[in-house]
Amino acid sequence: MLLQFSVTNHRSIKDTAIISLKASTDKSLADCLISPDEKKQLVPVLALYGANAAGKSNVLHALLLMREMVCGRYAKLLKGESLPQEPFAFTDQPTQPTSFEAIYFYGGIKYAYGFSFDKSKILTEYLYHWPNGREALIFSREGGSYQFRENIQEQLTLSGRTAENRLYLSSSNEWNCPQTEKAYLWFFEKLTGFMGTEMRLDATHCPPSDKAALKRAVSCMKCCMPTLVSRTSASPAPKKSLSFPHCTPSMPTMALPRASGYHWGRNPLEHSGSSPASGCGLQHWNLGLFWW
Repeated sequence: MLLQFSVTNHRSIKDTAIISLKASTDKSLADCLISPDEKKQLVPVLALYGANAAGKSNVLHALLLMREMVCGRYAKLLKGESLPQEPFAFTDQPTQPTSFEAIYFYGGIKYAYGFSFDKSKILTEYLYHWPNGREALIFSREGGSYQFRENIQEQLTLSGRTAENRLYLSSSNEWNCPQTEKAYLWFFEKLTGFMGTEMRLDATHCPPSDKAALKRAVSCMKCCMPTLVSRTSASPAPKKSLSFPHCTPSMPTMALPRASGYHWGRNPLEHSGSSPASGCGLQHWNLGLFWW
């Protein structure tokens, strides 16, 4: 059960943004609350709302990215591979680290896990738990220096096998470390609601270096653009059959790179029914053109 999530310096989020499921003092719906430790009262549902481009999707994207770095595609990077940092861009200051933190319950025990990173390496990482209602450190990491409280010698060995661009929570579980197993399993077993939905990392970002993929994406955009209804047009767009000569079923789901100033996303002008994007390999996403 997620209690709180915080993110700093990710996409449109510059300062720390926090979402919390801790219940307020309002008792009108007290029977609907959840108490994972029979002490704290949590709400079962959380809604994010706000103006367009306020960063709602980016908060969820950060939570999904955190999971992917723990037990997904970015959990087993080869030595020297870049980390998926997308820092806040509209600043004159040097690029700052991105940080994520999740506070959650698993097996009736509260955990607090977080880390910070840049393009090349994990800068800090920590894991705490409250097994008897009191805070206790499982491990902490700053640069190449680690601190442990249990099974110290074995965990020092495991930390030496952890590359600087990988999380210790991930690498230690490859060696069945009992101290980090339950904290890891929450990400693997419980944080799965976003998988299979439209919040997909591969549907929102494409490396600028992939010129062939970029060319296919632009071609797909051009052949789909006639289906977008003009905001200034008073008459409905004529219905007609469209072909997509530049698009193939094997075309990967992708987006224009951030550097171009464009972003693939849900078309705000869409009507009910299927989208031509589904014929271009853009499953679950409707084609839209937006300016950052």
